[in-house]
Amino acid sequence: VRIVDRLGGVARGTSRINGALLCPSRSDSWTTHPIIFGRDSMLSIALKRFIPINGSGKHDLTVTAASSVSFDPKLLFDRRLLTFGMHWLRRRLHSQDRVIGNLMKYSMEGYDDIDDDIIQSLQYDRTAVGTKTYDGTKFDDIDSSGDVHLFCSGLHDALIQRYGGDDVNDGENENGNENRFEFHGNLSVESFVAEDRRVQSVKLKDSQGNSTEWSADRFVICAGNESYDLCRSLGVPCPIFPVKGYIIRFHSDIEMTHNLELLNRSYVSPLGKGKYHLSGLAEFTSDYDAENAMEVNMGRAQELIEVAKAEFPDMIIDSVHIGYRP
Repeated sequence: VRIVDRLGGVARGTSRINGALLCPSRSDSWTTHPIIFGRDSMLSIALKRFIPINGSGKHDLTVTAASSVSFDPKLLFDRRLLTFGMHWLRRRLHSQDRVIGNLMKYSMEGYDDIDDDIIQSLQYDRTAVGTKTYDGTKFDDIDSSGDVHLFCSGLHDALIQRYGGDDVNDGENENGNENRFEFHGNLSVESFVAEDRRVQSVKLKDSQGNSTEWSADRFVICAGNESYDLCRSLGVPCPIFPVKGYIIRFHSDIEMTHNLELLNRSYVSPLGKGKYHLSGLAEFTSDYDAENAMEVNMGRAQELIEVAKAEFPDMIIDSVHIGYRP
């Protein structure tokens, strides 16, 4: 197994602004949303952007979970969103939600697998265990938060010790076994070499401009939002769309040891020492690849802050940022 990363180290692509959280909220796939009926249906999400819902003629974006989502009509002609939509419909019609849900549950439970000695050996500053809702009606005890940099770095070291040897040179590990795991940083994908509808090799370029080509039995693309372009170069549909979200760092004297799901499906995660990470809102915008893609709409951010103040009335804002979740 060779892991290739365009950056020079493990998990460097994870935003420190985003709290470097291992699991900042309950994983909820978009494919679990109903199509037409229900409060969280995609139709309901779209309509709530145009219909006043608080009786005063204004859009109250804090009333329901669905109202925290916005949709740019220009995206109706966006090829990337259409790819996302077609796969979403296919999964809904073929009842694949249960499979996806099981995969997410497996992923989160993996952190607590007592039989996995590698996972149990990792230290990643777990700052929260479990997720509660604002009204206390639900508690998810398999959700946790921690420093993803510490987790991935520890995982890398453990895998190298057991299955690898040297990150760059082939060889044997300390147990005398053949090298079966490598991590290579500062390498970017230039192109894939395919034949008979099968990828044979990948062409890579390092930070110095030197090119190399590697073959393999299987190739896994795991590049977040950029997976779309890599898959498209192979003619493979990739239902990944960048959704704009808001990230607010604040501090409070209120102590909390669990993640908190707020009224509008936003999340608060404790980072320790009175610091918190607030994330939420989902904007399907056509500007995801424009020059102004990273601009912060303080009006939208304030909507998120007002919801959080119900639980943290003494909150003091440290910073406001946006990011694009795949």
